[in-house]
Amino acid sequence: MIHFKRTTLTVSFLLSCFCLQSQTTIKKVAERNQLWLGWMTSGKISDKISLWNDFHYVPETFLVLRTGISYHVLPNFTVTGGYAYLNLPTISDDIKLNRTEHRLGVNYW
Repeated sequence: MIHFKRTTLTVSFLLSCFCLQSQTTIKKVAERNQLWLGWMTSGKISDKISLWNDFHYVPETFLVLRTGISYHVLPNFTVTGGYAYLNLPTISDDIKLNRTEHRLGVNYW
């Protein structure tokens, strides 16, 4: 029983030291305001068909443009097929890589 208490105290002490060490680490935090613009719309062409658009833009972070045609199978079930254009820049200290992607996609809801 004494061995168990000694082991428990030793482990507790070591964990406490580790926690105190991790609390003293200095972290670098950069705060800056950021803007996110988004716009989603859907407009019916007929009872069963509608056009769907989705736009998201965050300066220096990403741009997503999606459009599609939706077919309303049931009042609570829609299938949308469309196209997406994505601009996804990757920025590091010395490299700026601007990736663009073109995607076809299908959504169900």
